[in-house]
Amino acid sequence: MDEEEILLKEHDVLIRLYMHEDKVFWNLSSLFVAVNVGLATVFAMIVSWPHSAYGLFENAFSTMTLVATVGLLANLIGVALFYKNNFLRQKWLSKALNIENEMKRNGRTIEILEGFEQKIVDSEENRCLKWLKCRGKLNRDHWWPLAIAIIWLIAIIFSILGWLGILPFHKS
Repeated sequence: MDEEEILLKEHDVLIRLYMHEDKVFWNLSSLFVAVNVGLATVFAMIVSWPHSAYGLFENAFSTMTLVATVGLLANLIGVALFYKNNFLRQKWLSKALNIENEMKRNGRTIEILEGFEQKIVDSEENRCLKWLKCRGKLNRDHWWPLAIAIIWLIAIIFSILGWLGILPFHKS
């Protein structure tokens, strides 16, 4: 096996690793949407639970705090997972770009072997340079779970204030 064949194999593996990380990203996105929708539904059910003569049911605010805390922790974990996923995608793309540049310096080009590789190259995000220069989506992925974590933090504060009786709705 000569050097060119090794570089082509390495490039192929890097592209497949990128595609794997991209698939992991979309699976994580789906999971975090489902988790947040489920937790928000439970939180909303507790808030709208039929009131007794003395206000919300006895453990409503502690349950709301627990649900919101789980949401906050899940989204903080999400921030870390999306950050790691972003780091790995950037790493694989950077290495693939280095191989492409090395091949170009040697007067050789890399043939697109798979259809999905052409989709990556032709995508709007990667139009500036073949792979890495258009980073738009790659740098924003971990912000949406952080924004939702902030919403859960507000819900925790809301729940604790209700629990302490500071908010006016704790009794009817």
